[in-house]
Amino acid sequence: MRESRDNCSLCENVLGDEERVVTGEKGAEGVNRTSFGRGDRIVVCSETVVHKKCRMNYINKKQIDLYKKAKFNKPSLPVKRSARASIGPYDSRTHCLFCGNEIVKASSSGVYSEEYSCVKTDTFVETVLSHCKQRNDDWAFTAQGRIEYFGKDLHVADSLYHRSCDIHFRTNRGIPMQYQVGFTEKIRDA
Repeated sequence: MRESRDNCSLCENVLGDEERVVTGEKGAEGVNRTSFGRGDRIVVCSETVVHKKCRMNYINKKQIDLYKKAKFNKPSLPVKRSARASIGPYDSRTHCLFCGNEIVKASSSGVYSEEYSCVKTDTFVETVLSHCKQRNDDWAFTAQGRIEYFGKDLHVADSLYHRSCDIHFRTNRGIPMQYQVGFTEKIRDA
């Protein structure tokens, strides 16, 4: 790291070939006063070498006003609530209510295998919501969001779920390994 005398105290860049100025006692007081007004922590003393443009811009009233306006009027960024977009779109007729993965039909007849089930009652919904309150984790938050999106009428929305996901959810375990994002099933050679 270079010594501070090789860098401009205002912009922290190397002094280089740009036009420089040596601050006097009055100039140092002006920069320090401006620094305090801006809310910066820059302190210079007399005989400090800085870029001429930096000093002129730093103590310029219009530049100070623009700086304060930009600093205090920053638009707040929206908080990212759910990773649903990173998982992909959710369709209640083709994706598991719990893990969000697509449920593949077992045959061309349109019948689902015994690994899956359809939501058929309001009791199922109420039970899952009570487990969401118990779990109070990200998985519960996601499942509750899906239920509330459909106005708790999952049977009307033809919602599907993996039976293993349902069991794991109700027993406070994690998402079954085969349905976790990024899981690849290893095939053994016989």
